Amino acid sequence: MNSNNINLIITKSIHAFEAGRIEESKKNILLAIKLDPNNFFALSYAGFICAVQKRPAEAKKFLITAIELNPGDKTAIFNLIKAHIDLNEYKLALKHLEKANTLFINDPEIHYLKAKAFSGLKQLDESYSYFESAINLKPDYPEALSELGNLLCDMKRHKEALQYYDRAIDLQPNNYQIWLNKGTALNHLKEHIPAITYYDKIISIQPNLAEAWMNKGKTLYDLKHYDEAIKHFEETLRIKPKLAEAWFNLGSVLMELERTVEAANHFEKAMNLNPDMDYIIGDFLNTKTKLCDWGVLKKFLPIITATEGYSKLVVRPFPLLGLIDDPKIQYDFNKKYVANQFSTRTREFNKSKHKRIKIAYLSPDFRQHAVSFLMAEVLESHNPEVVETFGFYFGPKCSDEMHQRVSSAFNHFYDVRHLEDNEICDLIISLEIDIAVDLAGHTKDSRGNIFSNRCAPIQVNYIGYPGTTGADYMDYIIADKIVIPEEFIQYYSEKPVFMPNSFQANDSKRQIANVPISKEFFGLPTDKFVFCNFNSNYKLNPTIFNQWATILKSVDESVLWLISESATNKANIIKEMISRGINANRLFFADRVEYSLHLARYRAADLFLDTLPFNGGATTSDALWAGLPVLTQTGYSFAGRMATSLLFALKVPELVSSSQDEYIQKAISLSRDTIYLNTLRNKISANKNKEALFDGKAFCKHLEIAYLTMCDRYQADLNSDPIDVKNLL
Repeated sequence: MNSNNINLIITKSIHAFEAGRIEESKKNILLAIKLDPNNFFALSYAGFICAVQKRPAEAKKFLITAIELNPGDKTAIFNLIKAHIDLNEYKLALKHLEKANTLFINDPEIHYLKAKAFSGLKQLDESYSYFESAINLKPDYPEALSELGNLLCDMKRHKEALQYYDRAIDLQPNNYQIWLNKGTALNHLKEHIPAITYYDKIISIQPNLAEAWMNKGKTLYDLKHYDEAIKHFEETLRIKPKLAEAWFNLGSVLMELERTVEAANHFEKAMNLNPDMDYIIGDFLNTKTKLCDWGVLKKFLPIITATEGYSKLVVRPFPLLGLIDDPKIQYDFNKKYVANQFSTRTREFNKSKHKRIKIAYLSPDFRQHAVSFLMAEVLESHNPEVVETFGFYFGPKCSDEMHQRVSSAFNHFYDVRHLEDNEICDLIISLEIDIAVDLAGHTKDSRGNIFSNRCAPIQVNYIGYPGTTGADYMDYIIADKIVIPEEFIQYYSEKPVFMPNSFQANDSKRQIANVPISKEFFGLPTDKFVFCNFNSNYKLNPTIFNQWATILKSVDESVLWLISESATNKANIIKEMISRGINANRLFFADRVEYSLHLARYRAADLFLDTLPFNGGATTSDALWAGLPVLTQTGYSFAGRMATSLLFALKVPELVSSSQDEYIQKAISLSRDTIYLNTLRNKISANKNKEALFDGKAFCKHLEIAYLTMCDRYQADLNSDPIDVKNLL
């Protein structure tokens, strides 16, 4: 075929593309290439069409061939670099960009593409620099302005991002993606009402833009206007029924409303639409474990444990604690989570020594919450001549008794709920804090960005999240030699601070309700041995149920008393036990009650059966404080060794098991030997008043020794090595 006919086919391809008929355009251009395999323009244009279709691997193939024919063509070279970036081949893109820079000196697009590549490599400072230089070379560069706004949001610099979004919108007023991104930045700045106004403006112009409805739904979710958020996600799905992110977001709202069954269904729908969506498998499993619906575990747990899974964003840190008892897997996943979730920065701090160490405690849980139940007395016991304490609260608005108690314990208390992470970080820096203690870690309502931005020269992970954060910016983790044995130190990003007794703080002032303590009072059979477990239902699993069923079968005159979190949970628990040969009439369920009454009812049980891989932490302390023996089995991870730590600190190691078989046999033996069991009860009651576990004041003194050592090491420019407080007493 002569060249005129080929050119005619290429022209048809161009016209079809301009008319929006992309497949027809591609069909024609591929025909041209078939007829003339060395036609540079056809190859280059085919690469361009494939890029538009979001097929970068296919685009790359055509563009490489095109550049071999014409090594100096700017469009083909830049499109090939874009394909490399779309394929996450960032280093290869940078290699081509260095060569392109010799051909097209000071071309703003080179700087723009370098910025994109460095952003992909998570080298955000380099990316920022190249975006700025691209804009300096071409001030009316809407793509660079918009992308710089996105980068600044990734760097949690949302206020700065707004000015770049505004400049980009002025240049491209009909590019609604920029508008959406600006709305997201406003949300991060807690400027929810302006964000909603922005989304409403987009919707008024483009009522069928699903992403505008979805982003407004996210804003309403942040405002905890859950019913309105649901309506907006449902409208999103009316417009785009196969938008996986909208199904996912709707599931997340339903989880907040504790409509867990519906949430699970929506997560499953999202997973079917996009099985590679970040964290969808983990969030789906989280709903199922909360429901005690374990049928899916066999299918999905191997994905988590498989080595190749470590490179994927499969599961968030907190749900992982209840799924896998392996500190290495937790470390690998958490490192990946932190790298994806937070941008880190280093700072230089003034090393001038304060007369008193300035300690900041940060938490969303300074209220009726397990963290405060454990920490209250410690916070009240700090030596004012040694330590100056600062509390930073960013949890739900509340004024309950525990919030009042904890907030009063600090020398300075700041309610920073409405501040952005950067603003909180700046406030802490302005106060010249020496040590910042994260009491939330990877738990609900945590603010990891404050720490990733390095708010203090020394940063400590403690109590809220029982495990490693996986974050290099966290310097220490408060632990003991049981929860982190020497052979597992390598799986912690932080350096452990070994407390002399147990890692766990406790409050000796907790009150037990003055009610008649009897099985009858709590609706239990008076002639049966009562095994109990008041851990949250997500800590239950098939393995532990197998063990409990074996125990119940061996102890005929016994029942099992559990927390009931919903009718669905209760039904699933009964179903699981029946499938293991246990009659439903041997199961009893306790509702959530006020804390002092909750402590009292432990006294109606005979033996607490702990869970693995996620032990009871505060729950174990509560049971022991009430005088109830707790039987545990020691795992490998921090969360799986907490109860062992507490029992050793209380000097009742008899209640620790090293295997499933030992756990089962001890439970059976204790139920048959009531004299020995009463001896253990008496030992617990005596030891709680004389051993260190429930001595919050002593714990605080040991913690202050650790803080002083951290500061001394920092002042001396020494590395953050492990600290053994016992050796410093």
